[in-house]
Amino acid sequence: MAAGKDRLDRLVDFLWGLALVSLPVTSFPFMPFVGNETQVRPLSIYPMLLLLPLLLIQLWKKKIKIWHAVNTPLVIFILIIIVTTFAGAIYAPLDLRGQAYWGRFLRSVSTVIIGMGFFFYAIWTTRSRDELFASLKWLYLGLFITFLWGVVQLLVFSGWIMSEESLDYIQKLFSISGISLKNLRIPGFALEPSWLAGQIAVIYLPWLFASILTGFKLTHWRWLEYSLTAMAVFLLMLTYSRSGLIMALVACFLVTLLFGREKLIQVWNWWKRPLISNTDQKTNGYVL
Repeated sequence: MAAGKDRLDRLVDFLWGLALVSLPVTSFPFMPFVGNETQVRPLSIYPMLLLLPLLLIQLWKKKIKIWHAVNTPLVIFILIIIVTTFAGAIYAPLDLRGQAYWGRFLRSVSTVIIGMGFFFYAIWTTRSRDELFASLKWLYLGLFITFLWGVVQLLVFSGWIMSEESLDYIQKLFSISGISLKNLRIPGFALEPSWLAGQIAVIYLPWLFASILTGFKLTHWRWLEYSLTAMAVFLLMLTYSRSGLIMALVACFLVTLLFGREKLIQVWNWWKRPLISNTDQKTNGYVL
């Protein structure tokens, strides 16, 4: 635990860690304050709600500040949402599958608010290098637990452990949809396999791939990032999600452009070295 932190800071770190660990649970069934049609039900909402008054206390103590430079793109994004929403309402769209436009709008707004909560909480609780390291440890723990549950699901699909009914009963403790063995796709704790694939591509792989490219080590265990990356890729393959695979490739490409320039230069220099050597040999032979 970082030095100089009081009990309030440690409690904030703990609740934020619980929020990160529970990220894989996307459609938690026990949420009485949302409608039955709402599929976005992150379990992490509960520790975040507990965390809110503590962050307000820290704000009052001036330990955190509301506005950051990264908030500017978020404001632009919100303005775009407002404009497009009311522009769509002008056309008075028909009901879709029994769902009215404004009902869909309210559910979409709730999803955006949840996303904004994660955005601001990440800024307020990650103010130093040590806090970033602590957050990554909680984040990777959630991935490891998801991997273990994915392996259990795979073993059930293979007929090695427990019955399909037992697996579905346990899955419904974490997801409103349960689990179906007809398509043999692994959903982890998420609503469906494509949701798990999206989590891996957007949340876990960018950090892990960037760590490998830059040589960053979270702990003294040099194999940790490589092992977690293998787990993430393994789960991604078991989801059989084409969109998830595309997102993962795009994420790795962007990470390479942002953090892997030195690696790309090294690879390019290594590729040119035999050509340069051959050219030098020919030149030397001609001169002699």
